[in-house]
Amino acid sequence: MVTFEFVTKETSKTKALSHEKNYTFTKFTTFFIVILGLLSTSNGHAQPCVGNQITLTLDNIVATENTIEYDVFLKNTGVTPLYFSAYAGNVLYSDNMLPIGATGTLEVVDQPSATDFPGIGPNTLSPHHDSSRRSLRWTFFPSIFPYTAAPLLAANVNYKFARFRFTSSIPWDLDTVGSLVFNTDFSQGATLNVPIVFCNQNTLSTAISFANGLLILNIGGESGTEGATINFRLLSNVEMVGNSPMIAFPNPFGEGFTLKSDRNSADLVTVKVYDMLGKVIEQRQVIASELSKQELGTSYQSGLYNVTVLQGNQQQTIRVIKK
Repeated sequence: MVTFEFVTKETSKTKALSHEKNYTFTKFTTFFIVILGLLSTSNGHAQPCVGNQITLTLDNIVATENTIEYDVFLKNTGVTPLYFSAYAGNVLYSDNMLPIGATGTLEVVDQPSATDFPGIGPNTLSPHHDSSRRSLRWTFFPSIFPYTAAPLLAANVNYKFARFRFTSSIPWDLDTVGSLVFNTDFSQGATLNVPIVFCNQNTLSTAISFANGLLILNIGGESGTEGATINFRLLSNVEMVGNSPMIAFPNPFGEGFTLKSDRNSADLVTVKVYDMLGKVIEQRQVIASELSKQELGTSYQSGLYNVTVLQGNQQQTIRVIKK
């Protein structure tokens, strides 16, 4: 075996080269440290403050034959003063919701309001649909900075962050059960929901995330279910079994609506109204000839409702929208 040993003889030239390399490395290191310093004083992330907590809520789902709209709300539910900087997020839909062969498009219906979020720029949110992950996500740029320009998130105030619309190029399949849920799985590069805030007037921002236990993900309103999936049934505007089609008027409605039909019999008719979670919110039983005199929906919140009318062996479902 032959072993080669390389020996470098240090000369005045090599000393000069060594000094030059060391000087170059020192300059680069100093430059790198300066850049890091600038980043840390601009929009870096600090350690979270004790007592931080934000609750995100999905609510006010309204569907048509090929669209779904929903609101995202944001609320400071912690004990620390928070100032809003940014929020990029991601909502997932169920794997059977988008019809086979359809393409989906996500758009922002309502951008964050400058009234609720002073200092925010126009068209701050950029929506993105990723069909491979069933992902409806959005980016936020630019963030609100510095902390002195960031709006206060008052404690326990439910701020409407934005409203989104997801459109399918093919109408939903009749009676499809769809679902939406905030994403909590970051595998394969999936985007999470991460509000960025300033806390206790710190000059550096901090992330509020599900991973650090500071983010509550809610559905179905402020008193909804934490960490759950919101389910809803997609129907055509009129689904009718039997004869004598019935219509709801007006639809969409503001105060209330009535059901109009040519049914004039003395038979009993059962009317049930369901919200998008499948909960019965109103039920009446009246004589068919008196049905058109019944006003429904006067106490409903804005959103989508399914009205089922049953008379004997005939059943009809009508979708109504409260403005």
